[in-house]
Amino acid sequence: MIIRILALCAGLVMAVAAGAPASAQNMTAADMARYRAQPNVVRPGLGDDPGLPTGTPLQLPAGVSLAAPIRGVDDGVDCGSDSYGSGFNVTVCLSLCNTTSRPVIVTLPRGLVVVAKAAGPYQNGLLVETVVVEAPPTPCGPGGIPIDRDGADVEREDAPLSKAGFPVQLNLYCLNESGQPSEAGIRYALGPVSDDPAIRDLLARIGDRPVDLEGSDVVQTALYSITEGRGLTWDDEQKLRSL
Repeated sequence: MIIRILALCAGLVMAVAAGAPASAQNMTAADMARYRAQPNVVRPGLGDDPGLPTGTPLQLPAGVSLAAPIRGVDDGVDCGSDSYGSGFNVTVCLSLCNTTSRPVIVTLPRGLVVVAKAAGPYQNGLLVETVVVEAPPTPCGPGGIPIDRDGADVEREDAPLSKAGFPVQLNLYCLNESGQPSEAGIRYALGPVSDDPAIRDLLARIGDRPVDLEGSDVVQTALYSITEGRGLTWDDEQKLRSL
């Protein structure tokens, strides 16, 4: 953490001295001091901090639930015809079941987290866009994985992956830089809608603007500044304004 911050600050100083672009030249000593003065916050389940991500549990509409464990997928493979979200490190298939007799609108809010359940260090994922889908009447399967289940136990259990339910592919951002990106077959639990103040601030800065490929790099870098550092850097703030 300390090495990362010192390298960031040193790099910015060198950039200014070498005649870097105007955005870097506009950074003042006060900007740098403000960043370095931010507290080193413990964020459970984010970065290398242990624990589970905190927030508000997702409330699905009456009659709608997870049909099966959330699973990692290869992009565009075996998870319905539509894909939602602009992230690129964590790609999962979330399957919904609807036991009512009619289609139900389901809203997956920005800030929703999925938590990897495996023995190895896999990345948890963050949804930065609000996703709205219409779940048709669909039978349920085995249901989802409790968020407090031990990942090694889930992996040892090695239960067959169910394809029950209405599939929704989500493309999410990484919340743990040192972990591995999603892989086909890795199981995930449905986490909360994050209440981390820095993440909520980042989501507010993005707003409802669509995020393209270049913008997704900006968002992921900004997230790493939060989860691996002390918060958004001056450079993050400038780039987020230009999304």
